[in-house]
Amino acid sequence: MLKVNKQDEPDFFKKFKKIEKPTSWNDYNKFKIKTDLKKFMLENEQDGYCPYCEQKIDFSKEESHIEHIKPRNGGYPELFQTYDNMITCCNEKYTCGNAKKDKYDNRLFINPVEENPEEYIYYDIMNGKIIPKYLDGIEYEKARYTIELLNLNNIKLVELRKRIIEVMGYLNKDDLEIYIQNKDINFISLVKYIREEYF
Repeated sequence: MLKVNKQDEPDFFKKFKKIEKPTSWNDYNKFKIKTDLKKFMLENEQDGYCPYCEQKIDFSKEESHIEHIKPRNGGYPELFQTYDNMITCCNEKYTCGNAKKDKYDNRLFINPVEENPEEYIYYDIMNGKIIPKYLDGIEYEKARYTIELLNLNNIKLVELRKRIIEVMGYLNKDDLEIYIQNKDINFISLVKYIREEYF
């Protein structure tokens, strides 16, 4: 998971809300505002990544949706247009926002806008899984809950991470820096974790 550093609400979004006065999320379907919001967040706050699984999102292929971190249909209807509650999320069928749906425990979920996920989770480079950083306590509970809710150890994600780990095993320090500069690389926090721990 990646920390999302939200910017100020973009002017086009403020203008839309002022003029259209939406009363529900369905009111956003009438315009291309969702597309504009997804693109803005992806490019300006998320470096092109899904904050949950850390895969690059190809915006041109409609691979994303607006994720309400605190779900609008899961106890937080008043936050349906709160900008700090939105991220651009991938459309992977069994992980991330599609796995989370309307489930959410405010005490246990690691909100990537409010907290830095790296304080709670890291990687087992032997098997490609995301694991809790701590063995007990609230930090452990938050990591375990979030990993399970988002299905971040889905077999596909684990296999993709294992490939990254394998490739990095063949790199020297100079090649690693070139590899990290690759704009299409997935799982950037895994790559940085391996660089810090093993290079």
